[in-house]
Amino acid sequence: SANDGSVLAQAMLGYCYQRGVGALVNKPKAVHWFREAAQRGSTAAYNALQNLYDAIRPKEEEFQVDN
Repeated sequence: SANDGSVLAQAMLGYCYQRGVGALVNKPKAVHWFREAAQRGSTAAYNALQNLYDAIRPKEEEFQVDN
């Protein structure tokens, strides 16, 4: 369903790849599916994508993004 354009399926597939639910953990695939869903309006996917990026962003002040 994710390949057919279901926003919910795309977001959930991103979650599965992020957490390793039913698949091996694969952060690039998680980002791909979260981005697909976020671009189509999924707030949950956008927030999950933001959390993934925040987790890898350096902690120095110059790299901090204002919310």
